[in-house]
Amino acid sequence: MDMKSRFLSMLLVLIILVGCREEERYAKQQQQSNRTIMAAIDNEHDTSSRTEVDAEGYVTWTETDKLGVFSDVSQNVPFVSMGSGDQVEFSGTLTEEDKEIKCVYFPYNEKTKLEGNKLTMTLPQKYNYSDGILCPMLGVEQPDGTFKFKQLCGAMRLTIKNAPKGTSK
Repeated sequence: MDMKSRFLSMLLVLIILVGCREEERYAKQQQQSNRTIMAAIDNEHDTSSRTEVDAEGYVTWTETDKLGVFSDVSQNVPFVSMGSGDQVEFSGTLTEEDKEIKCVYFPYNEKTKLEGNKLTMTLPQKYNYSDGILCPMLGVEQPDGTFKFKQLCGAMRLTIKNAPKGTSK
């Protein structure tokens, strides 16, 4: 075989190996999650303290967002965003016994608890503005199965440094 034929043969083998690895990675992702949830932001109301805002001023999901899901069997399961935009699928794993989703909230926190109708979550003591503000939202299931998220609250705390003498709080 000449040099060109050897090079093309090696290139073909390399492409096949890379392709097989991508299929294995995709298959593992599929096995790790068995459910998806479609989540939409309620942009009919002002939810402007959310992480991202698109060019039209609407609040959107990002690829790094995580939801928490409580079902009739599983407790506080993380579901991970599969994209970005105002309506995004989130993927996670529930057991086969899970029949009904009881509560979906944002942002996911492993310490969040659901007791009856009471959802208890702890907000961080401090957010850095550059990290984005993740105000809590609760998903309300719609007739089409989508969960529309509404903001639960807003929070703001300003620290003013080097205020002039004689200034009071």
